[in-house]
Amino acid sequence: MPSGGLFSWLTGGGSDSLPPLGFPLEDVQLPPSLPDYVEPGKTKITTLTNGLKIVSETSAVPIYGVQSPPASIGLYVNSCSIYKTPASYGATHLLERMAFKSTLNRSHLHIVKLEIDGYTKNSQHLLLEAVHSAGYSSPSGNSLAATVNRLYNTVLEEFVVKS
Repeated sequence: MPSGGLFSWLTGGGSDSLPPLGFPLEDVQLPPSLPDYVEPGKTKITTLTNGLKIVSETSAVPIYGVQSPPASIGLYVNSCSIYKTPASYGATHLLERMAFKSTLNRSHLHIVKLEIDGYTKNSQHLLLEAVHSAGYSSPSGNSLAATVNRLYNTVLEEFVVKS
C-alpha cells in the first residue's frame, strides 16, 4: 500500500488529508432521496372464523420505484397488563419464558423461578416496575412481571384458557 494511509490508497490520492464533507466523491452514485412526506401504509385487519385477527400493512416507502414487501411479522395476543387480573399478573411473562428459555439442564419452570428471584434483587427492574405502575393509573399500570408467590400451575392454565 502506498504511503499516505488507507484513505489515500482508496481514493487514489497521495495525501492523507480527508476531503471536505461537501466534496462529491467521484464515481459514487447516490440513491434517490425520499420525498418530504411519505403516506403511511394501508393497514388491513382480517378476522378469521376462530376469532384470530390477522393484521397486514402495505409498505409505505417504495424502494427504487418498487413497492417493497413486508419486512417483519409479529404475533400479538390480548395478554398485556390491561387484560390481567390480580390473579394473573405476570402470567404472560411466565409463559414466554417457559416457551422460549429452556435448556438441557434446566426445566422451563426452574429457569423462570431463578429469573423472577433475580428480578426481586435487581434494583433497576424494581424501579422500572414502580415507574410503570406510577405512570399508568388504569389497568395498564398492572404489573408486567410475575412474582414467585403466584407461580403455580392453576394460574397459568386458567390464563391460557382465557387468552
